[in-house]
Amino acid sequence: MSKYYDPYKDHFWAWDSDENYAIRVHDQYTLIYEKPLNDDLAVLQDIGLPPLGSILHVLVAIDDRMTQGLFDLHLKWIQDKAQFLL
Repeated sequence: MSKYYDPYKDHFWAWDSDENYAIRVHDQYTLIYEKPLNDDLAVLQDIGLPPLGSILHVLVAIDDRMTQGLFDLHLKWIQDKAQFLL
């Protein structure tokens, strides 16, 4: 299960141990802390867990604190990654 919690290299999120084990988006916004995340995952565990990155994308999409600035950062991240495909 520990691999489940590992972000991909250069992914849009990362663990921030300085922030009480929180997941940070683009190294700027705290999205969720470990305890609430684990509580949410426990509910889903019986039906099967989607990739953690997918869950985090949903949390970003429904989080009222996320501003245009975060959208711009995420778009830039996607564009930077897309250049490798060209």
